[in-house]
Amino acid sequence: MESDYRLRQDIDRIRQSADKIDGLEEAINNFDDNIAAKLAEYYTSNEVDEKLELFSRNSDELLEAVQKYQLTSTDKYTLFRGDCWTVNNNFECSAAITSESDTDFTVTGTFRTKQDLVGVYWNSKDLITHPYISYGAKYDYTDVVLEFDYSMSGCTDFASGNVSLTINSRDGSVDYFNMSDFVDDGHVTIDFSDLTDFDPSGIDSIMLVLIPTNYVSAATLTIMSNVDFTLEVSNIEVTNGDIKHEHIALEPHQYRLCEGYDDIYNFNPRRLVKEMRKLGYIEWVDLYVGASHYYEKSGTVDDVITSTDFDHNRTEKMVLDDTVPLNCAFESWLDCYARELKDNDVNNLIISVSMENLQCPTSWRQRTSTGDYAETDWTPSTFFYSPCNADVIEYMQSVSEACLDILEDNDLPPILQLGEAWWWWNESKTNQPPCFYDNATKTRYYNEFGSNIPLYASSSESHSSTVTAWLNKQLVAYSDELRSVAKSYNGQYMALFFPPSVLDSDRVPVMMKEANYIVDAYNPLKLDVLELEDYDWVTGKSNHHEEVYSIGESLGFAPDRQHYYGGFVLNESDAVEYWKLIKEAMNTAIKRNFAEVFVWAGSQVRRDGKIIGYEEYEFIQDMLTKGAGGSCECSGGSGGVISVGSFSINNQGHLIVELPDGVSNPYYIDSRGHLMYNTSAGGS
Repeated sequence: MESDYRLRQDIDRIRQSADKIDGLEEAINNFDDNIAAKLAEYYTSNEVDEKLELFSRNSDELLEAVQKYQLTSTDKYTLFRGDCWTVNNNFECSAAITSESDTDFTVTGTFRTKQDLVGVYWNSKDLITHPYISYGAKYDYTDVVLEFDYSMSGCTDFASGNVSLTINSRDGSVDYFNMSDFVDDGHVTIDFSDLTDFDPSGIDSIMLVLIPTNYVSAATLTIMSNVDFTLEVSNIEVTNGDIKHEHIALEPHQYRLCEGYDDIYNFNPRRLVKEMRKLGYIEWVDLYVGASHYYEKSGTVDDVITSTDFDHNRTEKMVLDDTVPLNCAFESWLDCYARELKDNDVNNLIISVSMENLQCPTSWRQRTSTGDYAETDWTPSTFFYSPCNADVIEYMQSVSEACLDILEDNDLPPILQLGEAWWWWNESKTNQPPCFYDNATKTRYYNEFGSNIPLYASSSESHSSTVTAWLNKQLVAYSDELRSVAKSYNGQYMALFFPPSVLDSDRVPVMMKEANYIVDAYNPLKLDVLELEDYDWVTGKSNHHEEVYSIGESLGFAPDRQHYYGGFVLNESDAVEYWKLIKEAMNTAIKRNFAEVFVWAGSQVRRDGKIIGYEEYEFIQDMLTKGAGGSCECSGGSGGVISVGSFSINNQGHLIVELPDGVSNPYYIDSRGHLMYNTSAGGS
């Protein structure tokens, strides 16, 4: 990762140097006639057509695209800009960071143990790795001075003498400075060149520490009564803090965006929204509220959490509090997110709630006939609510209402989505047992039929269709309860349907299809929009994929009442292959006139540097940072003009410029195939 950030530093120098444009034009003009053939030897059949089409453009068109890609705005990334700070914390507590401007931020959260610690971080290298929206990296804080005003409640004050400023350096060392040394009547001043026995030229990260007022240092965590806290930082001023100019916002495209709160809870929503707008995302965003961070929770006071691993031995020490719909951190985050969306051309925010949760009460969980929980293969595994539990229904209605209230407060229309609704079957376990046997479900079945629900140890054994029809009806009733919330706001109600886990005849037992294909809920009279995703079929190249485009029509939905969700890429190693397939699937949905097509999800877009809708920019981004799948090497001639020999593909698939003899070269390729800047060569 370090080399990636160094690379972006080098590229920033290129972008900010106008004479490099001329050099790039010369480089483009020197593409030889055999470049297409050379690329064809390297690229797989899935990639070659797209890449060759981009390479076949004439140099004027490509140069124009490069110039557009490199345009920057007057806005700057600076050290310590308010919306670029992040938070992190142990899982027991909650924290969120928000901003109203570039010179402020607020951290809101809840302490739940005496050892809770929230780190408020400035990272010298941006956690957002997407080159177009990253501030890159700036490690040298020589002569940098940071000042801000602050106020705090519910946590130990900076002026107390009991909290530190923590600085991690690139050499692995960690230095601690007492925050009280920098505080004067609610004002903080930190001169990094004036810190005792400290070299500020190689800082990796800076952390402000938030701890409870009754904090006790210990290897274990002692649960206490919940305490809400806030840190308000304002009037941020920085001397010698410029990093670089921001890219301009791309023109809007036709793709929409999905995000998941569990993946982005530590980022400032103001920044996330602004950056995704730069990548062309407007009009619609789907926010999956999540399974592990949005809810309030508590544990038994003075109980001790001894596990240091993130596992059920640790997470089961606390339980969701169904009397509070949202914790204060998520409330603050969602309010800021909705406001920023409205200010950045997004007029529709879909609130997506699912049946999945990490710390729900044990009585809420679906179970197998032997009492095992319905659980995913995540680590730690999440659980699934029973649709028959009245407490579940009441709680999920309250969560939906709290979210829709925040949307309305920010002049956004109330839109609620039921995420994938199903009876779970533990697909990765022996016999793939179905999960129909929580107490609420067994009791409801007995009350209706006067007998116990049949016990099925395997989802593949023979079964009664009467039973599965009844189970199906319970999911429909659950959907109806959430629909009633949306309609009480005169809002829209939607449902997300994932056919690979319900309709795939090669994978799904008949029992589970009958229980989970809730046609009476996926009904044009009940849903404003049916939303479909089938990423397993897409990335697995399943012959079932084409079926997804006709499912909505078979259920009675015209294309203008359907949304398609494209994604997702779990592992970065699959990015090249999977994104190709995903884009094809999304474009097919567009051609078939789906009302909206969403990209799942923003985290993968940022991680993989995708510029969906502007593939020529992805190509240029590759050429500037990795060079057509690897690296592109350029040399500096007189006046900064890049002079080149010919292009070739090395055995790692990197695009290399072979230099004429005697050319002074301030850029070079390191052993990892990255474009690097040689400071001793005198380049700019």
